[in-house]
Amino acid sequence: MYTSPRMAGFLRGNAPWSQLVAMGNINLRLLTPGGETQLSSNLRLMPLSVPHRDEFSDTLAFVVRGPTRRLFYCPDIDSWDRWEHDPRRFVAEMDVALLDATFFSADEPPNRDLGEIPHPLATDTAERLAGVDCDVRLIHLNHSNPLHRPGPERDWLAARGIAVGAFGEQWRLGVKHHNESEASD
Repeated sequence: MYTSPRMAGFLRGNAPWSQLVAMGNINLRLLTPGGETQLSSNLRLMPLSVPHRDEFSDTLAFVVRGPTRRLFYCPDIDSWDRWEHDPRRFVAEMDVALLDATFFSADEPPNRDLGEIPHPLATDTAERLAGVDCDVRLIHLNHSNPLHRPGPERDWLAARGIAVGAFGEQWRLGVKHHNESEASD
């Protein structure tokens, strides 16, 4: 199991997960935020710290790098303004970005203060990234999010060049073919 040092400490120190570690059912492999880990000959992973509530552990996003393309996976973040990177510049360097879109609007979760459950609104993310040269997909939608269904909210999003992720989608990050000297998509 790939994990941050803080999450590894949580797993080792809290039942029932500590039993999995103690009995050797899982092997903890530490990831260093900002450092790259080689997962296979064609696949590398770089974890990035992102601001989140972090009650029990830290929260990571990931850049997954293949031979020719990069995918950014950020399913949970409190705020783009609190992140150390400019989201537009960062996403523009990626080929695919799968991003947190828990809520479409602030009034979506009835009787809840978004200060207690912060996430960037899908509208904010879309405005920041409109027209960026990257395949941007919004994921991690709350059950109340209207982006779950076709409608004016999805049309609004599509007008900005952004889509909603769908179960089973796949992206090739580049595959080296044995007869080709260059990697291809």
